[in-house]
Parts: sequence; C-alpha cells; structure tokens
Amino acid sequence: MHAGFNAQEGGIGKALKFVRKSSNISEEGTAAGAPEKEDHLVTLMGSPEGQDIMLNTDFDKLFDKALALIATLLSKSSLILEDKIIIENALSLVLGILLFKKDVYAKFVGFTCANGQIRNAEELVLAGLLSSEEKVRIDFERTFRILTIYLNKAEQNSLYFLLGCLARNFARI
Repeated sequence: MHAGFNAQEGGIGKALKFVRKSSNISEEGTAAGAPEKEDHLVTLMGSPEGQDIMLNTDFDKLFDKALALIATLLSKSSLILEDKIIIENALSLVLGILLFKKDVYAKFVGFTCANGQIRNAEELVLAGLLSSEEKVRIDFERTFRILTIYLNKAEQNSLYFLLGCLARNFARI
C-alpha cells in the first residue's frame, strides 16, 4: 500500500516490498541470510504501468470495501480456508491504507455496517480477536500490533481505540 503513496517519487517497488514483508505471515519462516527471490509484483509495481495503477486507485473506496468484506466474513457461522485467506488479504489492505494514508483512520473508527452481526469497528475488532479460528485471531493480532506501534499520534491513536475496546468488553474476553 505504501507503494501507492510513493508513486510520485518512483519508490513503489521498495515500498511494496516493505509492506508485503511486514504483513505476510508466510515470510516469517524465511531463514536469515537466505537470498531473496525475485518478486514479480514488486517488479511490476516499480514499472510505469504499476505506478499508474497505484495513482489511479481510489484508496478510500477500497478501504470501505475491505472493511465491509471482513465484517461479512466474520459474521458467518464458520469459515472455510478461502474465507481465512480473504480476511488475511483484506487486513493487509486495511493495514497498508491506514499506515500510509492516516486520514482514513477516522473512517475506520466510524465504521458502521447495517448488514450482519457486526455493526461497528469495535465489534469488528472483537470478532477478529475472539474468532474461533486461530488463523483469523493471529491475523488480527498482527494487524493491530502493527497499528498500535505505528499509528499512535494524537488524532489517530489506535492503541487508545484498541485498549478501549478491550476494557469495555473485558467480561466477554
């Protein structure tokens, strides 16, 4: 996601590589010192075509769709493998957009959804952190751990939001 916001500076490839490393679970098992494989997505995003894609992406709309998708999937009674992968990827999108377009944080806190069991951001966070699926819990934990570390300025303090959610729902947890 950072790639889209650095497109004007031509740093898409490097930025995308950072976000993918920090948010991809499968890369944690990579051995230290092992040579990195060529990442075709990083190469594509470093090209003029990739920069054009990122510059023409409506990140606000993408953010809304990703949150709605996560809420819909977490409202299901059971998740299949594809659902868990979709949640992981949607969380990566949400994380990238929040980290590098901080003005969207207000949309996250003010998130509402009329359909399904999840009606707001607090319920979304709790549904993910308390999911019966271990993979979903781990993905949410990693996402919010990164957010609480890197998104903690006065206007967008995800740590206060997360601690407030947990405190208000302590008995449920």
